[in-house]
Amino acid sequence: NLINMKAYVWADNDAREMTEGDIPDDLLDEAKRMREQMVEAVAECHDEVLEKFVEGEEITEDEIKMALRKGTLDLKITPVYCGSAFKDKGVQTVLDAIVEYLPSPLDVPPIEGIDPETDEKVVRELTSDQPFAGLVFKTISDPNGDLTFIRIYTGEMRQGEKYYNGRTRRFERIGRLMRMHAIQREPIDVGKAGDIVAVVGIKDAITGDTLSTKEHPVVYEAMTFPETVISMAIEPKSAGDRDKLSAVIGKLVREDPTFKAVTDEQTGEMVISGMGELHLEVKCNMIKNDHKIGITVGKPKVAYKMTLKGPKKVEARHIKQSGGSGQFAVARVNFSVKEDVEFLEFIDSVKGGSVPREYIPAVGHGIEAAIKGGGRAGFPFCKIVAELYDGQAHDVDSSVMAFEAAGILAFRLAAENNSLLLEPIMKIEIECPEEKTGDVIGDLSSRRGLVEEMITKPGGISAVTGKVPLAEMFQYSTTLRSLTQGRGTYTMEPASYEPVPPNIAEKVLEDLAKG
Repeated sequence: NLINMKAYVWADNDAREMTEGDIPDDLLDEAKRMREQMVEAVAECHDEVLEKFVEGEEITEDEIKMALRKGTLDLKITPVYCGSAFKDKGVQTVLDAIVEYLPSPLDVPPIEGIDPETDEKVVRELTSDQPFAGLVFKTISDPNGDLTFIRIYTGEMRQGEKYYNGRTRRFERIGRLMRMHAIQREPIDVGKAGDIVAVVGIKDAITGDTLSTKEHPVVYEAMTFPETVISMAIEPKSAGDRDKLSAVIGKLVREDPTFKAVTDEQTGEMVISGMGELHLEVKCNMIKNDHKIGITVGKPKVAYKMTLKGPKKVEARHIKQSGGSGQFAVARVNFSVKEDVEFLEFIDSVKGGSVPREYIPAVGHGIEAAIKGGGRAGFPFCKIVAELYDGQAHDVDSSVMAFEAAGILAFRLAAENNSLLLEPIMKIEIECPEEKTGDVIGDLSSRRGLVEEMITKPGGISAVTGKVPLAEMFQYSTTLRSLTQGRGTYTMEPASYEPVPPNIAEKVLEDLAKG
């Protein structure tokens, strides 16, 4: 620790045992040199400390901490602490630093939200004398009832009270209210502004929901989570574990908004989806090790999507008239592609009553069903705009079902010979020894990757930033270790969906057809 010039040693058999002592002689000169650099850096963040530094006066530990905290809050400096979460070493010093240097609730500016009843902006100081409002930011499954973690922004939350959920428009009753100390629970009667509390037994609130009073409702900006980009089939080794596996996966889904699970209606196969290969690997290990369920998993699959190559006008005629009760629906739809449309935007432009009002939503429902069902490969479509501009109906044979069928047919006609396969593109950041940069970039290029930036960091480390298709990145950690002799690291996150090159798209579809 360069602030107090002490060394810390953790016991190998119990990481909770931390011993403070003098810095070893062989490291003392280096520590003194680094401390001088640190003092100079933090002094620039605080005028009074800078003045003492320029005058050559001794700067105390408290003054260093004061300047370090100001620099951290101003985003001018970042304290670095060493430790290992895997071995539980260094945890105490990191937690102390969080208290010392990171912002407390008193340092946070007034928070803005929206009144869900009026859509007007609401601004409140983060104090306990304001009306209550808190944000649900985490859920943990527990045998005694799910734990919901809430950050209290304003006011007070009391055990036994009911609070309003602006998303569901329903009340949530607060059963047991607790303050968490790692896995230890401390029952409390009231939580105040700035507190993080845990509640047992909340029914409908999910991550991102805001709870408030009905008299002063507010909704704060919810967390946004990227779409899943990879999936794999999963099944229990023992048929008797199927229900248990479903229950465990259900808990994991509630805990992690970036983890999804669906059951294929045709095959009964359960498919889990997540942010990447490692994400799903961790979930599978939790199922096997924490819940003792033997599982078999399939090969990871990329979550491809499709869209239309270009705009197309179609006339969908769903007509079955052969005596008795018939079916009649004609829908004329103009389809186009819009980048900022996540799934489907349905527009009603019908004039003159050519399609009765009660049938118009059915066309949209039919188009939506066709889009979800996917095209030739079963991949869902996205970025679709469908404008219903005309149609025909029959006084006797038209029905909601007939126009829904016309909607399905309309999209199939639009997608015929007009479909484009999209793949998830990942933003990747790689750090490696400078002398291995060429090998890393060459390998990335061979994976259809695009290097956007390369910088050299202190210590002979190269940082490479770019984009690469997820389909090319399976087992990349093994390759990177080999290229860099174990000294390379990388992170990936979803960036966008982009068209797959035609030759590769054809191969993907052929492989899918082969099963």
